[in-house]
Amino acid sequence: CTRMTMILHLLMALQCFTTIASPFDPQPHPPLLFQPFIDGWFVRVVDHAQNLSFATIFASHQAPRHAHYNDSFSTLLLSLPATPMRIEQRRFPQSHVSIISRSSSHAGTPSSFRIETDGLGYFDVNDSVATMSYEYPSSLGVRVQVNLSHRVPWNRRKPNSDGPMGPIISRFPLPTKYYIHSFASRAEYVVLDIKTGEIIRKGSGVAHMEKNWGNVFPIAWTWAQAIGFINGSKVELVATSCLVSHLAPKVSVVALRAPNIHWDFRLLDNRSFKYNRFILAQDIGIWEFAIESKEDGRFLALNFTAPSSSFSERLLTPTHAGFSNNTGIGGVFAARYIIMYLKRFCYQSSCSSCSKQG
Repeated sequence: CTRMTMILHLLMALQCFTTIASPFDPQPHPPLLFQPFIDGWFVRVVDHAQNLSFATIFASHQAPRHAHYNDSFSTLLLSLPATPMRIEQRRFPQSHVSIISRSSSHAGTPSSFRIETDGLGYFDVNDSVATMSYEYPSSLGVRVQVNLSHRVPWNRRKPNSDGPMGPIISRFPLPTKYYIHSFASRAEYVVLDIKTGEIIRKGSGVAHMEKNWGNVFPIAWTWAQAIGFINGSKVELVATSCLVSHLAPKVSVVALRAPNIHWDFRLLDNRSFKYNRFILAQDIGIWEFAIESKEDGRFLALNFTAPSSSFSERLLTPTHAGFSNNTGIGGVFAARYIIMYLKRFCYQSSCSSCSKQG
């Protein structure tokens, strides 16, 4: 009986990682005997013209032996000009939340789904187009409305399948998956005062969209994302390093998108990069996240710094028992970053004639 139970549990665990259409869609979640299941979405909007940024998080948690989600929350992180970051986190009775997938069951088809919370709002995705409208009435007293379009996928040749994990997924069955739906969609947004209906901020910018799903959330990780302009050209980057569990390897991913640049660096237990360096340090009230990656004639150096005082209060994150803000996790939108990238082009097989670009 015990052996049969273990086999059934393994089959269900494998089934839960079967992708429905795009990885950005809600994933299958059959009841698991001993493990929970989580689904979470993150959308960040940046308006450089108004020096404004905000992000929304929506996540659902399914406890072991439960056939459906039993806990959901939404968070808004709001950073207005010349003001500290403010957040509001709302947990919902699961009976008030609906998550509906409208896409085909064939892997690689465009994403199409809707998350709706009674009386508070919705997040609706249809391939490259997405709309969001959510209220955060308690501490912030605002409603955010966002229209997204012109998605920039991880890989334009495989827009609904390829993502940050790349070949790592086939090499090791990690219990947590990570996917970037768009590096920099076009965004039109409005932030409204709920009581007065007054427009607090209205504008346009770019939006980053990603998600996580699986049985566990990483027990330790550092994540950084930035969209900016260098000499008038848009530059997008993501860097993350995480330990999913004590039984899984450490995974690190760095991605850079710039004119004529499409670079991905992946690290699985120090076996992918020919050279790499990830440093996270705190010194005199400043957090620093430094990365150096070198592979196949490409060199990328990133340095993020932010005052400790600029981080938000602790965010809700998934645990085995549900969502908790006891993990010490915070976010910041006020970090400064320095980026240097260099590529060596060899025009002769002997490499006697080379030039550098960076």
